[in-house]
Amino acid sequence: MNTQDPQLPPPREQWRFVYEDHRKKTEYPMGYYLNKYTGETKSFEDGVAKVIGEKNELYVYNQWWFEQ
Repeated sequence: MNTQDPQLPPPREQWRFVYEDHRKKTEYPMGYYLNKYTGETKSFEDGVAKVIGEKNELYVYNQWWFEQ
């Protein structure tokens, strides 16, 4: 359930995995998770499981594969 702002989608829909971003390649060589609404970033290594849960993190990561 989305206990945040009711105008926002569920947490797993707020995040996107980004792999090849030449602007952040030095900072995040393995890619990063981007919150599309706040601009917050988390490295691939740190992940977002603590923020949105393990299953949702896997969903976000797998979305990158589906988009390729």
